[in-house]
Amino acid sequence: MTERLTAFAEPHGHALPELALSWLAAHPQVASAVARATSPAQVGANVAATWARTLTKKELPTVDQLAAST
Repeated sequence: MTERLTAFAEPHGHALPELALSWLAAHPQVASAVARATSPAQVGANVAATWARTLTKKELPTVDQLAAST
């Protein structure tokens, strides 16, 4: 599954951790997500994933499908 998500993420301008946070943020039933950061750059990437680089309405169903497949 990771390979398929990475193959989707990279051409769409997302890193895999960013894709994961964006996907979680797109689901209102998810109350919170805990993301570890060990540098200011990682904090910035985490914030961008949930605010600035959200998944589009076209991308979300594809990521849902990829996440559900095993």
